[in-house]
Amino acid sequence: FASSIFRLQKREQAFLKQQEKARLTKEKALKQQHMLEQVKIEEAKMAKLVSTDFTEQDLNDALSKITHASRSISKRQGAGPSPLVAFTNGPPMQPAVLRSNLARFLKVFLTPKEVGALVDHFDADGDGTVDGAEFLKQCNSLWAKVDSDAVRHMMEHRKKHVEKRDRYNKLHEEKIVKELTSVQLTAYDRSDALSAMKKLRKSALMFDDRVNISLQSFQGAPMNPYEFKDLLNRVLKVKLTIAELSSLVSHFDSDGDLTVSGSEFLSAFFALRRSEQLKALKRNSEIGEKKAKFLAQLKAKRAIRQEDDGEDLLCDYTVHDLRKAVEKVRHAAESFNPRMQSLGGFTSGGAMGPREFKAELKKALGVKLTNQQLTALFYDWDKDEKGTIESAEFVAKFYKFRDAI
Repeated sequence: FASSIFRLQKREQAFLKQQEKARLTKEKALKQQHMLEQVKIEEAKMAKLVSTDFTEQDLNDALSKITHASRSISKRQGAGPSPLVAFTNGPPMQPAVLRSNLARFLKVFLTPKEVGALVDHFDADGDGTVDGAEFLKQCNSLWAKVDSDAVRHMMEHRKKHVEKRDRYNKLHEEKIVKELTSVQLTAYDRSDALSAMKKLRKSALMFDDRVNISLQSFQGAPMNPYEFKDLLNRVLKVKLTIAELSSLVSHFDSDGDLTVSGSEFLSAFFALRRSEQLKALKRNSEIGEKKAKFLAQLKAKRAIRQEDDGEDLLCDYTVHDLRKAVEKVRHAAESFNPRMQSLGGFTSGGAMGPREFKAELKKALGVKLTNQQLTALFYDWDKDEKGTIESAEFVAKFYKFRDAI
């Protein structure tokens, strides 16, 4: 009986192994079938990336895109391998691989027709693939031609630039010579002389050797009228008419040879500068005195208003007004902080009229009284009936309120 059970167990184990083997065989067949389907799908996708219906124009467009890719290669920054290594590693490239490498490493994006035309152009053995080394060899020849064309274009551009600069310099020199010969001094009147000196005085006053261009240009040989006018315009920003220029040349021409000595002009220029600065200081002083006088008058007017007895503020009042006024002053005394506040004009001594008393309450303590409350408080605290309140008496009452806290 035991042997029978053992044989049954052996048969059961063999049966289970056969079932597991059959299951693995079936899974393997399914995986192979799935892989074949994926290959067919990928082949279909690759077939869509390449079109055999291309023209000569598609090939020219593809080669043009690859030719312009040399600029992105020459501008490559940083260390690391060249992107062209991807074309030389591995077996010959399928059309889809060629298209992918061009887009990834050279930023060249081709249409299906352009890919087909490019493969047909570079496929030497007709197997539908492109050898990477042969592809790079022909690309390098294209890029070398582009570089030589770029160098030739740069040299032509530089040559044109030099010719243009030479023409400009020649025209500028001719213009200077023409201006030198065309500046002819004319007659002038007193208004021209006054206008020219006014412009020169203004320039002298505004001149600052820390900011302005140096005046060394005026030193050297005597200046003819054109040179004098040019330096005045460039260095001192003084623009003159021909009549004004004639008046200045006549003014600074000491020997009558129609030239201006630079040293003599600079001496006169700095003398003008000192004179104008003194005038400016005098004007500023007069303005300051006028301003001080005006402020003094304004202060006196304000003092007169403060000394006004303020009888126009006084009016009828009730007991309620007096209580309200005293309550406001008491509240101000209770919240008074001598470290952060002061009694202002109340500590200066002297008597205050109604207007000044009301203003000081508002300014120093922030107490705002109506005319009725002011009248009630004023008459209640004016013991001698002189129409004023002594500052010392108010301060004493104020601190009594504070001490009563």
